[in-house]
Amino acid sequence: MEIIGIRTNHDIQSALNLLDEGFMENKEYWSSAFLRRLNKTENYGFLLKIKNEPIGVLIIFTNNLSVNGDNLKLINLSSWYVQEKYRVIAPSLLMKVIEENKDK
Repeated sequence: MEIIGIRTNHDIQSALNLLDEGFMENKEYWSSAFLRRLNKTENYGFLLKIKNEPIGVLIIFTNNLSVNGDNLKLINLSSWYVQEKYRVIAPSLLMKVIEENKDK
């Protein structure tokens, strides 16, 4: 099992394929969502892979927020899909988000 950040065009295409598989919206819907956020974030979320095959995705959108002089990172969990036979390991995607952002 491997979890990678969604950073490259190939990663985005893998995420779009999984979102298209798991949700009623079509690929064009998801593509436009990514295009609206293009270059506004360093990471669109995470792909869960087994034997280098994408089997799950968790989309996140981040923003920086200033509260009382402190800079905070706001993380919006947007869309989460894992193929049914792998759902027992789906929480590992959420744990990756927490792990990557716990001290920020």
